[in-house]
Formats: sequence, C-alpha cells, structure tokens
Amino acid sequence: MKRICLTFRTGYVPGEMIGFNAEIDNQSNRDMRSSTLSLIEHVTYITRSKNKYVNRIVAQTRHSRVSAGDSDLWEGVVMKIPAVPPTNLAGVCNVIKVYYTLELNVVPKGPAFDLKVQLPVTIGTVPLKVLLIN
Repeated sequence: MKRICLTFRTGYVPGEMIGFNAEIDNQSNRDMRSSTLSLIEHVTYITRSKNKYVNRIVAQTRHSRVSAGDSDLWEGVVMKIPAVPPTNLAGVCNVIKVYYTLELNVVPKGPAFDLKVQLPVTIGTVPLKVLLIN
C-alpha cells in the first residue's frame, strides 16, 4: 500500500476550505473497504495530578473502496473548517492545549491494521491575507 498526501497550506481559520490531494495505490492482493479524510481535534486538559486527553473528529469526508491492484486519487478535495477553537487557544490558556491533525485513513477488508497518514494543521483566528503589489 502506497499513500501520498498533500495540502495546499497548513494554516487555516474556521470557515475556510482545506484543499487536499492524495493518492492511494493498493499494491496488495486485498481490497480496501474505504478511505476517509478527517480533521481531528486533540485536546489536553492539564491538572496537577493527571492530564486528560480527548480526541474528536470535527470534519470528515469519505471515498469508497479501492480494489486490489487499483488506485484511488483524491484530487482537489475540499473540506470546510467548522467553528472550532484555535490551536493552543491562541496562547492565552495554560491548562488546556489544543491542536489539530488532518488524517487520511485507509481501512482494509478483513483482519488487518488501518493505514493512517497524519498531517499537522494550525487553526488560527485571523485569515491569511494575500497582498498584491502593482
């Protein structure tokens, strides 16, 4: 199984679209049940005694199966960033840490391990402005 993943950039704000390209090349003799692209929020609650870790999927899109010896191309796939807190809460909180990953997950048929690729994504509060100089 070969996986290649690319995003157009790694910083976004809620309401923007994440552009994503990926190629899944199933070089095995087994079918892959599905592939999903998920934006996952990872939250750490910091206490003096024990930290608590919570992960949740905040956005997701799915492709269908990939037959043995076949490939699947995710080209120009977009996913909207929902209203979520910024990465590390914009640096103003010491007891809650937040970060995000974009995860491509390929699920094989039958008993086997899922194949995952994770890319870090930064969610901010101020959109990137493109300046055009004439």
